[in-house]
Amino acid sequence: MTQVNVKKDLIVLVADLDMEQVMKVLCQRHRDLGTRKFEVRITRHRERDSGCRSRPVAYLRGQLRSFDKCIVMFDHSGCGSQEDRATTQQKTEALLARNGWEDRAKVIVVEPELEAWVWGDVKALSQCIAWRNQGQPLREWLADQHLWARDHRKPHDPKEAVRQAIQQIPSRSRRRLTGRLFVDIAQSAKFDRCQDPAFQELVATLRRWFPPEDARGTSP
Repeated sequence: MTQVNVKKDLIVLVADLDMEQVMKVLCQRHRDLGTRKFEVRITRHRERDSGCRSRPVAYLRGQLRSFDKCIVMFDHSGCGSQEDRATTQQKTEALLARNGWEDRAKVIVVEPELEAWVWGDVKALSQCIAWRNQGQPLREWLADQHLWARDHRKPHDPKEAVRQAIQQIPSRSRRRLTGRLFVDIAQSAKFDRCQDPAFQELVATLRRWFPPEDARGTSP
């Protein structure tokens, strides 16, 4: 009897351990994503952001017959591109399409870097870092420190803003800016609060690829 080779749902190529851990948590929250359960494998590129941008094909070529879809995710800062986020994303997607992943791949370029996502739900971030500063909300404090323009969606330097906020926490309860913090935020954040374009694209892609079971029959 001939064995049928059934493709697994999704492979994700990321730039570093922090992205790997965040994606692992996000993909487990299928109800909050608005998707069915899907099988995912996450792997890291040894050349980090620049490798994900310019050399994803070699990492993924051997997975063409094993996985139905793929996502490549990296930071715009550090990837080596001199072009804007959207153009960088489009060119990397075109590279994948030419090498067997046409209509099966999505590239997520985070601008400037992954720390931008932690600001999508400031309430969750405040709780995760145990923010206390004489009762002043975290966003107001950052605005007073000129780290977050009041009319902007996120701090202009998301990583530095997190670092400065953490430094205000008493040392006995202060957390380090590590993958564990990213995981905690990913586990508790409200997805609808994050307006970051890259995050929104990721969620929209997963919903399109893996709709809830009861929505399959009504999808166009």
